[in-house]
Amino acid sequence: MPGPSVFFLPDVISRFVSSRPNVTASLITKSSNQVQDIIALQQDNLGLADLSLIENDLSSLVEHRRTPFECLCAVPADDLLSKKTMISPLDLDGKPLATLDHDHSTFKQTKEAFVVAGATFNPRFVTEYFIPLMTFVESGLACAIIDPISAQSYRLYRGAEQKVILCRSFPKLSWYLRS
Repeated sequence: MPGPSVFFLPDVISRFVSSRPNVTASLITKSSNQVQDIIALQQDNLGLADLSLIENDLSSLVEHRRTPFECLCAVPADDLLSKKTMISPLDLDGKPLATLDHDHSTFKQTKEAFVVAGATFNPRFVTEYFIPLMTFVESGLACAIIDPISAQSYRLYRGAEQKVILCRSFPKLSWYLRS
């Protein structure tokens, strides 16, 4: 998956191989559908994919491991919401949001959380991956609901220069590791 392959996975791989000089690693970025196909064809041993985006069901050829997690809300560092530890849809009522594509499960679940809370859902920016959302948040133009892998990627990328505060958020999503 493109998002985790930029900063998160290189960091994980680096830490894993640092004490294993005979281990080699390949990090290949593909779409979730391509990851499923590559693993099913036994061209690779392990893949990270977003199952909500996968159209084919090759479950008899691929083992799925569910990895549930809570998303985080990215807010500009100078926003009043940055002082909160937990963000709800009512806190974001009508605020401009940076979101993933309308077909992605995070978009659907976030929108549903707003509807249930009676809050106005206002997606202003839409991207295919989580990491680009952070630029809109850094610019003070929007808030974003992101997964913890992308949050860690942002931390690795920005280090001490972080311009975004990451708070616990309301939607719970399930992503899957495929192996």
